[in-house]
Amino acid sequence: MTTTFDSKSSTAVALPVEDQGEPVGIEADIRRLAQRLHRMEGEKEQLLGDIRDSYLEAKQLGIDVKALKRVVKLRRQPADQRQAEEDTLESYKRIMGLVPDFEKTPIGAHIAQAQMREAMDRLQGDPALAATAARLVDAFGSVEAARGAIEAVTAMSDQETIAGGGATVTPIGRTGGGRN
Repeated sequence: MTTTFDSKSSTAVALPVEDQGEPVGIEADIRRLAQRLHRMEGEKEQLLGDIRDSYLEAKQLGIDVKALKRVVKLRRQPADQRQAEEDTLESYKRIMGLVPDFEKTPIGAHIAQAQMREAMDRLQGDPALAATAARLVDAFGSVEAARGAIEAVTAMSDQETIAGGGATVTPIGRTGGGRN
């Protein structure tokens, strides 16, 4: 017999137990869960040892283990969470001056030059304007430096004569020469 507490009458009640053999009810659940957890803890220790061995192997191969751990961590994150963290970090790095301006990086300079060539190609329809843009590039010393000036020239609100160049600018999207 097993003694249990009856919550309704606040007294101890003797309940029969089957043959004192295999546990039943909650006792069986506790034993089953304890055995499973014990087995999984052993497996966890084995996995942790395997992970340590893998990082040791990476170190022996000359791989930066700290960077490898970071990559493994990143792979576990959902893509949107990973992107949000990278964007935030990039913003903070820019604020702190740890990242050069994009146009000063090799790929940024390449893109800026490609955009400038595209703008120059659009200006080829007006030889005088193209010549003025070329003079601006020469005056500013680089395509990147002249970019703002060239964009300002091409975005003027109405026709004007550029001093010294004699070029007439016809604004994009405008058909008349009057002021608004």
